[in-house]
Amino acid sequence: MTLSLALRASLARQVTSHLYSNPAIFLRELISNASDACDKQRFLAVQDPSESSTGADLEIRIRADENAKTIVIQDTGVGMTKTELLENLGTIASSGTKRFMEQIVKESGDASLIGQFGVGFYSAFLVADRVTVETKSNKDDKAYTWESSAGSHQYTITESDASDLARGTRITLHLKDDGDSQAFASSSKLSSLIKTYSEFIDVPIYLFDTKEVAVEVIDEEATKKAQEEADAAAKEAGKEPETVPQRMKTTWETKEDFVLQNDSKPLWTKSPKVGIQVATRSPHENTRDPIPPQRPAEREYHARFWGGGGGGGGDVLGEE
Repeated sequence: MTLSLALRASLARQVTSHLYSNPAIFLRELISNASDACDKQRFLAVQDPSESSTGADLEIRIRADENAKTIVIQDTGVGMTKTELLENLGTIASSGTKRFMEQIVKESGDASLIGQFGVGFYSAFLVADRVTVETKSNKDDKAYTWESSAGSHQYTITESDASDLARGTRITLHLKDDGDSQAFASSSKLSSLIKTYSEFIDVPIYLFDTKEVAVEVIDEEATKKAQEEADAAAKEAGKEPETVPQRMKTTWETKEDFVLQNDSKPLWTKSPKVGIQVATRSPHENTRDPIPPQRPAEREYHARFWGGGGGGGGDVLGEE
């Protein structure tokens, strides 16, 4: 266990310092993981409808708190058992690890290997000094919490009391105490990044944000004027005045709620002709990060329109 912990911490540091050139990539990686978890849950529910007993909606919800300096990313995907937590986050698979580390030392990082080894999760430590993962799987009656700090050789896994987590995974990033990292706690910044990184995501992504909502309220002035006119007309006609219906008007109120961010159809589901028209750039063009898309559908689209993307990653990532 000590060896695997050391490898995990070392690998996380290598990812942070060598493989990613843009800290914002953490959001793409975690959204991609959440989307994959929802895809797996969808597949299981098709095979066994009872899998949806813990919730039929598949979605990703993101919430930032500038005061608490946290970002929470929650999905209603397949979730993980304690054993899966250990396998996925507690250790690095021995298969290929040595080659991965040797490649980093030799070439200062081969980004094309990231998808193969599932290292994307550790990009969270680019902006967070502590990460908490709460997760619940249909295969286990209990929920569990995994937690680790940047640079630490230790992690903890405990039973979780998150009664609101029926199924899925909730990741809380406790942001580093620097301006660049804490800037990601801005809803406007996250919204812009989500729209950039959700081009290939078909799972709805919601961001907790403010929005303008139309509200019908009584127009006191218009109602008073209408009543006065009705009273004058009744008096002139020698009749008893009657109460007029209240006049209404529309006002706009600012409310906080989860707002859908990716309401357009994912690019990879569009026809090639439409895709060529709208895809005027590679989705990784502005990130300075050569990592190609990780999911099969994304890889197919990426290879089709951009020739597999930087670093020759298409061949490596194509291995199952």
